[in-house]
Amino acid sequence: MAAGHPDRDRRIDWEAAKTRCLSVLRQRAERGEAGLSNAEIRQFTRLDRYQVVRLMKELQREDPAVVREGVGKGSRYRYHG
Repeated sequence: MAAGHPDRDRRIDWEAAKTRCLSVLRQRAERGEAGLSNAEIRQFTRLDRYQVVRLMKELQREDPAVVREGVGKGSRYRYHG
C-alpha cells in the first residue's frame, strides 16, 4: 500500500489529536477530575509543547466549553460543558 499525501496525513493526525484531547477533557469533567496540562497532552499526542498550545487554541475556538485555567507552567485545560 502506497503512503498517502504527507500534508493530508499530517492533518488527519492533527484532527485525531484534537478529538482525543476533547474526549479526555470531557471524561475528566464527567468524573470531576482535574483538566489536562500541556505535558499530559504531549504524552498522548506526541506533539511538542508549542504544537500543543496551537492545538488547544484551535480547539478552544471550535468549542468554547474548552477553557484554559491559570498561566504558565501551572495552567490546565478543562471542559466546562
